[in-house]
Amino acid sequence: EAEAGLRKALDLHRKLLGEEHPDTASIYNNLAGNQNAQGKYAEAEAGYRKALDLRRKLLGEEHPHTAAGYNNLASNQQDQGKYAEAEAGFRKALDLHRNLKGEEHPHTAASYNNLAYNQNAQGKYAEAEAGLRKALDLHRKLLGEEHPDTASIYNNLALNQNSLGKYAEAEAGYRKALDLRRNLKGEEHPHTAASYNNLAYNQNAQGKYAEAEYYSRRAVASISTARLAFSWAGVDRTTETSQMLSFTLFAALLARGGKTEEAWQRFEEGLGRGTGDDLAARLRRPRADQDRQTEIVRRLDRLDRLLKQTAAPGGETPEIRKSREDLLSRRLAALDELDVLARHLEKTYGPAEGQVFERAAIQAALSPETALVAWLDRPGQANAADPNGDHWAVLLRSSGLPVWERLRGSGPSEAWTDGDTRLPEDLLRTLNTAQGDGRSLAKKLRAQRLGPLANHLAARDGLPAVRRLVVLPSYLMDGVPIEVITDGYTVSYALSGTLYAHLRKQSRPESDGLFALGDPVYDPPARPEDKPKPLPPGGLLLTAVVPGANAARAGLRPNDVLLRYAGADLAARDDLTKLVEAHAKDEQVPAAAWRDGKAFDVKFAPGKLGVVVATDPAPKAIAERRKTDEWLHASRGDDGKWEALPGTRAEVEALRRLFADGKAPAKVLLDSDASEQTLDALAKKNDLEKYRYLHLATHGIADSRFPLRSAVILSRDALPDPLKQVENGLYPYDGRLTAEEVLRTWHLKSEMVTLSACQTALGKHEDGESFMGFAQALLLAGSRSVCLSLWNVNDAATALLMERFYQNLLGKRDGLKEPMKKADALAEAKAWLRELSREEALKRVAVLTNGVERGKGRKPLPLLSEVPAEVGKDNKPYAHPYYWAAFVLIGDAD
Repeated sequence: EAEAGLRKALDLHRKLLGEEHPDTASIYNNLAGNQNAQGKYAEAEAGYRKALDLRRKLLGEEHPHTAAGYNNLASNQQDQGKYAEAEAGFRKALDLHRNLKGEEHPHTAASYNNLAYNQNAQGKYAEAEAGLRKALDLHRKLLGEEHPDTASIYNNLALNQNSLGKYAEAEAGYRKALDLRRNLKGEEHPHTAASYNNLAYNQNAQGKYAEAEYYSRRAVASISTARLAFSWAGVDRTTETSQMLSFTLFAALLARGGKTEEAWQRFEEGLGRGTGDDLAARLRRPRADQDRQTEIVRRLDRLDRLLKQTAAPGGETPEIRKSREDLLSRRLAALDELDVLARHLEKTYGPAEGQVFERAAIQAALSPETALVAWLDRPGQANAADPNGDHWAVLLRSSGLPVWERLRGSGPSEAWTDGDTRLPEDLLRTLNTAQGDGRSLAKKLRAQRLGPLANHLAARDGLPAVRRLVVLPSYLMDGVPIEVITDGYTVSYALSGTLYAHLRKQSRPESDGLFALGDPVYDPPARPEDKPKPLPPGGLLLTAVVPGANAARAGLRPNDVLLRYAGADLAARDDLTKLVEAHAKDEQVPAAAWRDGKAFDVKFAPGKLGVVVATDPAPKAIAERRKTDEWLHASRGDDGKWEALPGTRAEVEALRRLFADGKAPAKVLLDSDASEQTLDALAKKNDLEKYRYLHLATHGIADSRFPLRSAVILSRDALPDPLKQVENGLYPYDGRLTAEEVLRTWHLKSEMVTLSACQTALGKHEDGESFMGFAQALLLAGSRSVCLSLWNVNDAATALLMERFYQNLLGKRDGLKEPMKKADALAEAKAWLRELSREEALKRVAVLTNGVERGKGRKPLPLLSEVPAEVGKDNKPYAHPYYWAAFVLIGDAD
């Protein structure tokens, strides 16, 4: 919404003030900032460059706004991983701040810090250390020792020293930051928790495991109540929360010490935390409780801001100390209120934020033949006491204690190696590119990950052998379909044991039937191709014309070109100034102008014209403006060319036939109807709640930086104007259904949602959540499970797989006496596709496409041609895991 408003502001500024105006430069900068916040880094970079160029031209190189422009552009390049370019920009900003504001200025101190952060990212730790020391000196001098920003610089310097292996020096910095944060912000504050956590990592690197466990425990205690008070709890703030606290280290330390039961509980606490927070919030029905929580959170926010103000430069006075103590006391009282409210909500509505089920409650949700399995991988550090890190396999069955088994490496004496760490990545590369069969890699990975658990997976202690695996988020293994390394189990996935048990406890939905979407119209309305417009032969571009002034009375408008004045050609602004002065006493002055490719004569009264003239000659200025207009048009949305997916139409039509004789007929959206605005209208009326299954077959894109902006692509041929949408208080559609939109507007009562598209299971990898994106959004929206993909999928193979999958789910396949459970149905469909002969595949594709017609004006549906050529002697075109292993089931497996 903000982007649409900023574009309107930019259009008005360019029209009223002209392109070359400081305020116009500011709007370019603001629009770029908005795009940067959305992850549109390339578009933002172009805007930042435009703003910087204008500021250099209009304000000069030595100006604070120019320095800010260099810094903004550098920050954008840093976000894109263009570290060398960013470093040059940060250096330029630092030089300007030093020249303009002096060495001892907060902006200069911030520039030292920015440059050091960039150098750290490049591994230039020694250079970064020098810059951080300088920033620390300035912060101490300008803001004082007792200031939150000074504490942050102590922390940043310690992080840098830790990277250099200077663990003793880093420890001193971490302790200083901790002391300051405890004094300034209190014990129960996320920044205090982060300092405890950093100290734990530092102590672990030095081999001080008991001390590391102690600080991990303090970090947990510090964050447990504090996280309730901050708006960043939830899936859209998972990055911030994971940076505050890592349960991985804590669990590894406990497992190392033989405290396996507590290790499981701490490990479970670190899984699905953001999703669990949002789930708990959604379970809170009474509005009064929500309003009360909001009021306490706002009160805490005000107290935090007041606490920061007590850290004023100049040292601590008795009055400041008393004020801080009073604020801390009021903050603790508010936290106590929040804790009481959280306990009430937990007792009444389910697990509160930050809470997880106890082991027994999770085990009660497991059948005797089911096991939760996960792997804990904590990378080592150079020069640390244990440079190999920690690597564990974790297993929980329906009864008995949790199992922790160390993973064996392939190095001498079973030491862990870099090759062991890369093994999942190497296998995944063969899977999602169909390059190489990967069988030897899969065998090695099975031995590494499942081998240590073999005895625990077998029948023992009165339990049958495990037949079903529920895989939890596992860092290095996330994104690897476990079905590829073992065919002895039915595999599904869950975000945590708590969320798995929660879904299992819910009653089955009463909804029925299918909602399906496919074959959208990807191409936006064709824009009439702009004919190449001629440029003026010369002259000066008028960027603004004062109403009622001399030029306006002569009929000139902004964006006209003044070619000649008093018979003389114009090439520079000085030419016009001199000519106006020379003819100030004339009765009338003849001139020539140019507009939209045509020259015309005008006559002026003598004297000033009342115009603003572009700096560059008109041909260059207009050419640059046209480039800017083209960039602005291109950056309005995703103008990527999406290939048609005719197979998606055959896919959803096949599903329509399967559901035709059910209690509720299938609702299918195709062609222009398969649009974001249609889906939004259904969501607003809660019509999506009616369907037991939802199936969207289209293109998908994963956003690895802003996971809730991962999207599936919908029809774009009838999109309403985004600015008009915003002006009417409506959401501006762009033809993409994002995970954020699902989280915000969808309310489901479904058994399963399938996104039959590329990479819909991916997003941003987060500690404890696996890949953030559609999985979390759809489960929170009310689906018991989701079926999503791990890589770019083949059109024909997906259509075949999905038809078989739903046949199994509905029990509508020869040989089935009853419907199959979801995980079993998907596993059988994968095994069937893997063994399918080329001849049978071609027959099935022909059946799928027979009689299926596309919408008016669209190309006919071709026979799907993606069936690969015969593969070796087996004649099984889909035998490679690339074709059958991409789709995974997350949530309730039954």
